[in-house]
Amino acid sequence: MAVETVAVLVALTLAVVAVWHMAFSSRSWMLYYDTETVLPAMIWGSGTVQHWALSAVLFLPEMALYGLIALMGMSVKATLTAFAVADFFFAYLALRMTAGLVAKVSRPMRVFGALLAFTAIVVFAFLDDSPRWDTFELVSLLSTATYYGATVIALIATIGIAAALTAQALSRGCQIRLACGLTAVAFISTASNPLYLGWVCIPLVATLLVLAWSRLLRFRTTASISCILAASAAAGLVARLPFAGLITKSASAYAVPGRALSTAIYYVRMLTERASSLSGFASLVIMFILIISSVILSRHFIRQKSSAAALVATMGWVSPLITMCGAVALGAVGTRYLQPLFYAPAVTLVLVPVLVRASWPAARSRPRLWRVRKPAVMMSLAMVVVLCCGLFGVALFRKSADIDSSIRCVDGWISAQNRVGAGRYWTIRGPKAYLANQSLLIQVDDHFNAYPWLVDRTDFNTRYVSFVIHDTTHPAPRLPRAVGPTHTSVVRCGRYTIEDFRTAVLPVGSAISTPVP
Repeated sequence: MAVETVAVLVALTLAVVAVWHMAFSSRSWMLYYDTETVLPAMIWGSGTVQHWALSAVLFLPEMALYGLIALMGMSVKATLTAFAVADFFFAYLALRMTAGLVAKVSRPMRVFGALLAFTAIVVFAFLDDSPRWDTFELVSLLSTATYYGATVIALIATIGIAAALTAQALSRGCQIRLACGLTAVAFISTASNPLYLGWVCIPLVATLLVLAWSRLLRFRTTASISCILAASAAAGLVARLPFAGLITKSASAYAVPGRALSTAIYYVRMLTERASSLSGFASLVIMFILIISSVILSRHFIRQKSSAAALVATMGWVSPLITMCGAVALGAVGTRYLQPLFYAPAVTLVLVPVLVRASWPAARSRPRLWRVRKPAVMMSLAMVVVLCCGLFGVALFRKSADIDSSIRCVDGWISAQNRVGAGRYWTIRGPKAYLANQSLLIQVDDHFNAYPWLVDRTDFNTRYVSFVIHDTTHPAPRLPRAVGPTHTSVVRCGRYTIEDFRTAVLPVGSAISTPVP
């Protein structure tokens, strides 16, 4: 138990360090102020009557976790910080569960495997340093509530549970518990995010078929796990029906097979862009090494007739392969859809203790390293870890009290005026999330029409606004024809510019099409 306690403290420290890096680098804009990142803050800070326009992803687990943290009464930025740390920590817990289910070694060695895999994830996050979300800096997206963090954790958990189910010496009770766990994870994940089908379900069935073709799994085992996945995913899709009124753009609308070639070119361009920096090149090299290692380990464990380990290792290369090919074939433009390229092979690292045990006979008799049980030693180690966690944690949460000066300026001016204004989706999301009264900013498109995308539709009950906001990276929307720009006064707030008409003379048009940001 002492080993587990210290490991939890180490994992928590690593999670804090990962988020600390993001908060003190250019990545902080993506974490705290970006268009989609602030969605949970907007939902939590909206009025009592809400009618949301959401994407095909409902973010059910993420919103539940954010709501629980928000109950603590912290500021928006502090809540986002706490959520980021919690998300990374839950990834460790999923890895620890997977190591416990798959790696047939001593407890300290399983802990070591989980920490090794989690350290790889943190290293990937540490190599991400740009303010953009649309790059191959994918692992740091785990810190947000809107870039499929729950689906990533479900990917890790599903691999572990499915691998455990392949073992032949399971008791009936253990089989039932694992089957129930797999059912729950698949059902909740599919209901929240259909991307789980492409990231996990299809690759896992393909992996099972590979192992069956290698005569490592019986047909009955392959069929039973596949049926559990299929039934749970189908039930999850049915469970989405009550939320149909909230979904502005269905999952099928994201697939445009006709643009497969342009999508492939897009991904090549994004990979090239990522490799153009030292940190990006290192990240991609580590990713490819892990994928190649997964291929080698897959072959090794198949030869060793170790079904659970073989499934984990095989998923380490099958999931990235199917995810990449599927994204290109469907014309799904967006690097965020390719997160399994980093996570699936990283999970394979939980198997390292198994390799150590096999290649180092002395490890079988529990080496002296794992016999350290003196309370004083464990207490000292725990105190060092807690001290490091505290130092980074204090700096991190002090940073959470410092709101971006441009957003603070905009929100201060709007609150003082207490009038309703408008701006484009790409511009106003950050300021809107930190406003005490979010309804004072309305989201419009290029032509000053309502833009119902990831926003509370009740905002559009206001039909006229008195000011417009734009920023240094996105131009202002076109003003209605009857209003001339000579009637405005201009307020400068760092990256933002406010054109003030003083009275509500700008009509907001009705939404004219399905929004596609």
